[in-house]
Amino acid sequence: MKPFALLLGGSHPRALLELHDICFVMAENETDAFRAVVNKWFGDAKSAHVDAWIDLSIIDGHKVNLESNPSGKQLFFVNIGYYQKGVFREEHQHLFYVCSSLQEAKTRALTEWQSKTSLSHIDNLVDIDSLIEITHINRFKLGWEKELDLPDSVVNVGYWPLNKYR
Repeated sequence: MKPFALLLGGSHPRALLELHDICFVMAENETDAFRAVVNKWFGDAKSAHVDAWIDLSIIDGHKVNLESNPSGKQLFFVNIGYYQKGVFREEHQHLFYVCSSLQEAKTRALTEWQSKTSLSHIDNLVDIDSLIEITHINRFKLGWEKELDLPDSVVNVGYWPLNKYR
């Protein structure tokens, strides 16, 4: 089992624009991860799709370790919102950090992104461990081992309609 993050997109009857949300699941592979999120879209089921996904097994210089007594580090998801002058929308950057605390993740995110734009703010800061449902291996939590020689997992972008996985 591996942790995955999936960026869901789709329409909603009360929205004019496509909406997005993020889901975190445990799965053996990306196909199983897609199947796990089929019913998580809150809008029109026919429009539900995945715009991006990532296997979080190796992230931020750390490798996941399913263990019953994890180290003090946790995986955090940070949704940075920012504005660009003259652009009619709020931009977002989704970041994953392995840190010892929520405050450490927030500090890292703000330090990294405030240098890129003066109009950045943090919309969501979530401890991913508290969102992943690990029902079939529920005695395990995510632990993290420092792995200096491993590259981070690749972000996969595209368009994967979820109807295909029903």
